[in-house]
Amino acid sequence: MTYVNCPLFSKRSKKAANSLWQLLAALYLGVSIMNIFNKVFFVLLVTLISGCATTKKGGELESFDGFWIGEFTIAAENTLPTTIGEKFKLGILIINGKPSIQYGTGNELTAINDREFILDEKEGSMVIYSISQGKDHDGRWVETWVISTNDQNDGTLKASWVRQVNNLNLPKTHEDKQFSTIAFGTLSAVTGVKIN
Repeated sequence: MTYVNCPLFSKRSKKAANSLWQLLAALYLGVSIMNIFNKVFFVLLVTLISGCATTKKGGELESFDGFWIGEFTIAAENTLPTTIGEKFKLGILIINGKPSIQYGTGNELTAINDREFILDEKEGSMVIYSISQGKDHDGRWVETWVISTNDQNDGTLKASWVRQVNNLNLPKTHEDKQFSTIAFGTLSAVTGVKIN
């Protein structure tokens, strides 16, 4: 199976990619105004985007570009109350190596637009990471996200997600001074059309 690189999005902005991702996620998760129109439109969009993915002979992934979605289970954390065992969804749209991330539970996904995500990949493994900072009612904070994946050669990625927060202005003894959460899951590619 051979797919070709798609130049369609080569000059699209991150905002355009986020808008496209939001539309794809809404359609994928069944949000409908006109159900039949949405399904047809979704299939056309996914075909277009997934046709941009490339594979090598033997099924090894050459590019992570495309639409990935999956469920994760929280495996470890150091916060109270604990959420170990709870599930959430991650959606990742990658166009020309630039990722857009969405996060949520059930059928609701929300774009993570308050930070920039950076992608690095080598031979079937990928890391998407972000470090951001801000200020809230607890004062200044720094937050990191790291999503690590390995290609399973079957249209899925085995993945881990780590979120770490440092609330800079809280005293060292405060339970929310520094905390982290780790989750594991599988991301699946929404596949496209075979091109000979």
